[in-house]
Amino acid sequence: MRIGGPAFSTAVGLIVAGALIAAAEGCGTDDVGPQGKMVGGRCTTDNDCVNRCLTGTSFPGGYCTVSCATDSDCPGGAACVATNGGACLATCRGSADCAGFGREYKCSRSTRQSGIAETAGIGAGAGTLTCTAP
Repeated sequence: MRIGGPAFSTAVGLIVAGALIAAAEGCGTDDVGPQGKMVGGRCTTDNDCVNRCLTGTSFPGGYCTVSCATDSDCPGGAACVATNGGACLATCRGSADCAGFGREYKCSRSTRQSGIAETAGIGAGAGTLTCTAP
């Protein structure tokens, strides 16, 4: 079997083109984070988000979120907290994780909507760490 020639070059070109397209699509906005249309992105109306936009002093600049009853209703990287009837908020480990949301946002403890204990072993009712504006 001979490797080379126009057919081989065309096949390699198509594979490389496909890989570049896949890589470019992977550079899109994540669901959760400062640019997330599901959770965390800035907004002024519900139309700016996948589900709804939280506004007011607790959410300066607006905050895209998804309504939830439990964490399973939220995308990865978000937790269901007891605010506005149950809303998914971006989780964090420290305030540096929240810098992209705006200077008002800090990594703060939020009450879980479902009442399930924090998985890090903090204990039932202790809440979870999310990017919020205290």
